[in-house]
Amino acid sequence: MARPLSRRVIARYVATQLIAGEKTDKLATQLAAYLLLHRRTNEMETILRDVSHHLAEAGYVEATVTVAETLGAASEAAVKKLVKDATGAKEVSVAMNIDESVIGGVKIETPGAELDATIAHQLQALKTRYKKA
Repeated sequence: MARPLSRRVIARYVATQLIAGEKTDKLATQLAAYLLLHRRTNEMETILRDVSHHLAEAGYVEATVTVAETLGAASEAAVKKLVKDATGAKEVSVAMNIDESVIGGVKIETPGAELDATIAHQLQALKTRYKKA
């Protein structure tokens, strides 16, 4: 039996295929089948993170945005522009998470970077600072 591929090789393959326009569902099926066959399903999260990093290196960044309420079109466009300018990406896609516990503000996560400008984060920072005093 052939030696299993490293997770980095798998991630690079998936990222390259996505950039080339391959259908996501086909790649997901292939990846799941490979991981099941080789009993490596516990590596799925790590491989997907590696895929995100490879895509980001190629200029395709997915940002996860967490807010308390749905953003309007103008605010979402501003977030995309911010991420594009900060990363130099060719293309930015946004996955929106609504989490009322952040109270307000925005948290933006990209592969390798995070900006947490939420009110909940600021309150926690104040709480931590004054506990030390």
